[in-house]
Amino acid sequence: MRRRWSLFARLAAILTVGLFVVQLMFVWSYRNSQELAGSAEYRFPLPERVLAMVTLFEETDDPDRLLVALNNDDLRVFVSDDAADVFLAEEVRLPGIEAILDEYVAQFDGRKSAAFIALPSDVEPASLGVGDRSVFSTYPARIAVELRSGGTLVIETRDDLLTKVFQLPIGFYAGVVAVFGALVMLFAIGRETRPLRDLAAAMRGFGAEGIPVDVMPAGAQEVRELTDDFNAMQRQINTLLTGRSVMLGALGHDLRTYLARMKLKIDILPDETRLSLDRDIETMDQVLENCLMLARGHQSERPKDIFYISEEMAQIVGEYDAAVMEPIAFEDVQVIFEQAAFRRVMTNVIDNAVKFAGSCTVTLTCDGALATITISDQGPGMSEDDLALAFDPFSRGDSARTLDRRGTGIGLSIAKMLADANDAKIHLKSAADLGTTVDVKVAVYQPESDED
Repeated sequence: MRRRWSLFARLAAILTVGLFVVQLMFVWSYRNSQELAGSAEYRFPLPERVLAMVTLFEETDDPDRLLVALNNDDLRVFVSDDAADVFLAEEVRLPGIEAILDEYVAQFDGRKSAAFIALPSDVEPASLGVGDRSVFSTYPARIAVELRSGGTLVIETRDDLLTKVFQLPIGFYAGVVAVFGALVMLFAIGRETRPLRDLAAAMRGFGAEGIPVDVMPAGAQEVRELTDDFNAMQRQINTLLTGRSVMLGALGHDLRTYLARMKLKIDILPDETRLSLDRDIETMDQVLENCLMLARGHQSERPKDIFYISEEMAQIVGEYDAAVMEPIAFEDVQVIFEQAAFRRVMTNVIDNAVKFAGSCTVTLTCDGALATITISDQGPGMSEDDLALAFDPFSRGDSARTLDRRGTGIGLSIAKMLADANDAKIHLKSAADLGTTVDVKVAVYQPESDED
């Protein structure tokens, strides 16, 4: 079966896949930039490049030509003889970069190094913000390293400071920000889809219980309108169902009144005629009761009972001369089922077996979680076409075999309705001329589950 995803899951999956693709692009960009670490595309030298310049200056015999080679549109490199001007500007220092430099400079006998902001002459150090004192500074930066040969090598960017000092492209940080943004979006999507989930839950509850529960409108305007329409619809349906129940109750009462009067009036008729009419009236009364029950449906909110299934089945089967119950291997198993409904389910199934087969056998088994009642007969059975319609109301199978049988064809329909309302399962197996078997599976009561 194809899995159906909720709206929230679909949106979350789309967003997650999109972020994953974006992050892959960032990783590719990062790997590409690593391969180009020595190229001129780097607008700010990595610590390795700084130390490489220091080594070259200390080993070269012509520093002036080396300065010509190192200076370009991105970098300004020079040697300063004023160490105080370089190392005493505390208010514009970049401690984060200096911490990285210290790890490399330590191999050069602890020589001095510094990183600071190259402020324009019209900007006061006191006006710097927190971001300006980090690698995200919008001002150019300078790195100064003391030379063993004398003087201080100063390397200055000709543009704003970029994050390549950490060997990470700015896209990586953009990706991190995007992840946090995605989390915020997922939270927002969850808030927007929650009204739809609440509405779906209310629909399922109303379909199962038939009791209207107003849903608080929330979310987008379209969702609010849908919620208002659903609230109005369930109130209208509840009004119709209540009216139908009242009408059916009044109809049943009136019809039973007339049937009772007819029964009194036929007492003066001859015995043969009276007995025939009595049977017809009893059949009409049973048909009326079954139709009313099927039309009203079962009130699933009615409390369930806990009872010993072996005792209940013994009493039910004892009411039939043509039903035989096999010996029970257990006596202390309790089940959860509305007891009156359970009796009605068993009575309807056994009635069908006795009516069409003349007799039946009842078997009771238990596998721990479920108790199974099996009613089997050796009657005419049903064809595959009739079996598919067995639980449909007013379906009586092959008319050739049922023409002389009394009934309405809704006994199994009522049995299934009551079983479903009590979380039980009813299964029918039959074949023409091979008999019919009905299995009813009922949940076994587990006392330890209440303590948990």
